[in-house]
Amino acid sequence: MSNRAAGGLSLFAALALFALYTLWAIVLPLLPDDLAIHAYVPDRRWAVTAPSVVLAVGLGTVGIYIAALLRKDALQDLQAQREGRILAD
Repeated sequence: MSNRAAGGLSLFAALALFALYTLWAIVLPLLPDDLAIHAYVPDRRWAVTAPSVVLAVGLGTVGIYIAALLRKDALQDLQAQREGRILAD
């Protein structure tokens, strides 16, 4: 699969997910509860809970990655100081 095809497929998937989420989180609460479509979607509380969990996990992952990079850099600087090398900032 070429990069162009993969990009187009990714864009289509993102737009489809955005449309479904918008329908689920914004449009469905405005419709009457007795419509059959409500049986095919999760409870409305998941419209807030799921993105919040994804955001928390994503930010936590980025934070851990940055902390690991800073720790690695600090250990390299400490090792350079012990060996008497001059550090370039």
